[in-house]
Amino acid sequence: MLAAVRHHRVLGFLQSAIEDGVFPATDEQAEQVEDAHLQAMIWGIHLERRLLRILDVLETGGVEAVVLKGTSSAHLMYPDPAVRTFNDNDLLFRSEQFDDAMGMLVATGYRRLFPPTSPAFDRHFGKGATLRGRGGDELDAHRNLVFATFGLRIELDELFRSSRTFVLGGHDVRTLGAETRLLHACYHAALGDPDPRLSSLRDVAQLLAFGTHSIPHVQWLAHQWRAQAVLARAFRLCRQHLDLEVGGPLVDWAERHESTRAERRAIEAYVGRNRHHAVKLRASLPFLPGPRTKLRFVRAALPSSGFVEQVGQEPRRSWLLRGVRAMFDV
Repeated sequence: MLAAVRHHRVLGFLQSAIEDGVFPATDEQAEQVEDAHLQAMIWGIHLERRLLRILDVLETGGVEAVVLKGTSSAHLMYPDPAVRTFNDNDLLFRSEQFDDAMGMLVATGYRRLFPPTSPAFDRHFGKGATLRGRGGDELDAHRNLVFATFGLRIELDELFRSSRTFVLGGHDVRTLGAETRLLHACYHAALGDPDPRLSSLRDVAQLLAFGTHSIPHVQWLAHQWRAQAVLARAFRLCRQHLDLEVGGPLVDWAERHESTRAERRAIEAYVGRNRHHAVKLRASLPFLPGPRTKLRFVRAALPSSGFVEQVGQEPRRSWLLRGVRAMFDV
């Protein structure tokens, strides 16, 4: 059970439940959980110290950054930050500053784990990149909240325009606003994995119950970004996996939405059995405005040989053929 709790990143909830006497445990079990939670807290503090140093470097270089998930979720969404453990840092950058940000991160000792699909895709259509520091910590550098399809309709400037700050270690740190934080939590819960982590669903439930978001503004953004189907799936998953009565005007509105065929295919590309990179790209086309943008997207999406060999560990031709078969499910 402890292994499952670690996987789902709900160690802080188990620790709190044992401390409050609502989850029975022997003295030995309670000590095991306490030790595991202590190690998670030590790692979290290490990540927060790294984050502050990185933000200082970026600010000196004139690069804007918004903190996503992780430490911002712990400090803004829960009464006790120690409940919400996290394993890495996530930063959002403006598209036009993404290359500069990556250069600064590499200069501070980080290395990119995987090459870009292509430089053009990385800069104009990609979600971001994962980097690893010398100390083994990972940092996800984002230019979007979600890869492909649903990310293509997000107004990226809104993520910066509506951002707010919170205090971390005596410093003002920028993060998403209340409405975009809820949308991001839903994207992560509904599209991140076929079997989502409980921590992701718990974040959605926490925001629904105690968030400070404006419901009309969330509805407007979800409509503009064609994300109603994503919200509906996130809310249903909360109800199924957490056994919660998830309701209210926002939930009712999202679940009344009749998903289009394009939306259903798009969600299936993220969480269905056929989740090849090429399937996500095909599902993205209906979400792109105009033939020119679609053509530019297709050209940029053709992967470089370096990407295929490092990610797929196979020749580029074989990878493309497998992608075509996945697209047509043959």
